[in-house]
Amino acid sequence: MSAEIPRYGLIRRQFQLKSLVWFGLLVMAFIMSLAFSRDLDLGRVLFQVSLFSLCAAPYFLLAHEPRYRLVVFFLLVYYAMFGLLDYVLLFTDQDYRIFTSAGKIQRTTFADLVILTGGVSVLVSYLLVARWWGRSERLQDPPHWAYTPSVLFAFGCWCVGITAQFVVQFVYGTTGPKAVGFLSHLVSNLYYLALLGGIIMIITALNNARSRLAWLLLAIAIGVEFIFGFLGNIKEVSFRLVILILIALFFLRGRISLLIVAIFIVVFVPYQSVFSIYRENILQVREKSPLEAVQEFSKSAERISKESSRDVNSYVRSIFFFFDRVDGRKYVEIITQKVGHGVKFLNGETLNLYFYSFIPGALWKNKPQISTGQLMNRTFKLSASQETYVPTTQLGEFYWNFGVPGVLFGMSFVGMFLALVNGVFLSGKGASTVGMLVIMVAFYFLIMRFESGFASQYNQFTRVVVLVGLMAVVFSRLGWTVKSGLGVGGETPSVRPGALGSRGPVTRALAKPGAPSGGLRRK
Repeated sequence: MSAEIPRYGLIRRQFQLKSLVWFGLLVMAFIMSLAFSRDLDLGRVLFQVSLFSLCAAPYFLLAHEPRYRLVVFFLLVYYAMFGLLDYVLLFTDQDYRIFTSAGKIQRTTFADLVILTGGVSVLVSYLLVARWWGRSERLQDPPHWAYTPSVLFAFGCWCVGITAQFVVQFVYGTTGPKAVGFLSHLVSNLYYLALLGGIIMIITALNNARSRLAWLLLAIAIGVEFIFGFLGNIKEVSFRLVILILIALFFLRGRISLLIVAIFIVVFVPYQSVFSIYRENILQVREKSPLEAVQEFSKSAERISKESSRDVNSYVRSIFFFFDRVDGRKYVEIITQKVGHGVKFLNGETLNLYFYSFIPGALWKNKPQISTGQLMNRTFKLSASQETYVPTTQLGEFYWNFGVPGVLFGMSFVGMFLALVNGVFLSGKGASTVGMLVIMVAFYFLIMRFESGFASQYNQFTRVVVLVGLMAVVFSRLGWTVKSGLGVGGETPSVRPGALGSRGPVTRALAKPGAPSGGLRRK
């Protein structure tokens, strides 16, 4: 036993050195790629290199430890949201100029400093809490839900959830739960069942060696959501389960599956092109509802085909449209330029909506709206329609409320909260099915939807976690839980290097037949 400790330390040092070398090479390649631009602004280059280094470093240096995996993915999304479009424009030698309130043109602004401050605040606060929490690992032999009941239960939940969303989208013509009046809370909660059912199927499929049923039902769900998201004008739904599979593999193995990323890009580029034509020429220009577009399917398909052949640059245009869609830097620019200069600070107004959001509208007749997107649009007059949602990003929302101190404290809270969620539900000793559910839900609402309002996303996260807790009680009462490593009928999940049951880069040995339950042998 004593002889293994220095060996483990040596392997870990070698792993960190190798990761550091790869990170250094990537940063050098990133800097060299910027040399393609003929008109470089020094401040713009420094911002790009600083933000990229900040967001990429945790993936290379921390991803092998389970307790850091939420912040790793958060910062990757953070760069995609605040730096990716600017980098693409630099790489393709195009300009990204910002008009100030005084009418002057500048390429680097105060918003760049706010973005860097927010990223540093998240990382530092997360690391502090993770190191403190990691001193005592509390999960031992975490239980899993039994295979067959969990698969069937998950698929049933998904069917109910996707049916509710289908009815609201196609029958009432809107994704908002207000369309069904007094049933709004019921319908909005039914939405979550599709998400939770999909996640449970993913976790069950990845945690069991013989999981043909789970993969079959999951494939059906992916196909249905892909078609439903396109026809229903909800692009996020089309790729939701694929993205969640990618995230689950990252949490299980500590690395991103490049194969899934490549498949996603190959499918997404033509999808985005056709989807843009469908939305613009069918739903907007012809003012058709999704239901009407489906009823006139042959006419809609013919029009899409005609527009696709006419627009030869639709693929390139759709790619840049996607980069522009995910970019949140422009919204932070608007907020930092105008708040304090004609637009008042909110002083916590939108953040307090989190507490109001749990009171049903039936009990509060004049309940405040939780949409910061509509408030953003109406305050800064960004759209002709006052009903349009324009994302503030949570970073911009923190600044709008309290300025730079709001960014420091708000982003530090985000980092600490993610660290606590990661520490409680995912550690080096493993994670239960419930733990993985909470981790995946945290990614979906708190990271993937970081562009949306703080109150709305944390409210949804809280409600879904409560729903997960109720599911856990049901499974426990029915006796549908098993020890880690065991499944229904003696099925044993496969444990891969870097998986939840392993610690860092060193994989623990699988238990031999007759070993204590738990699936992993501890020394």
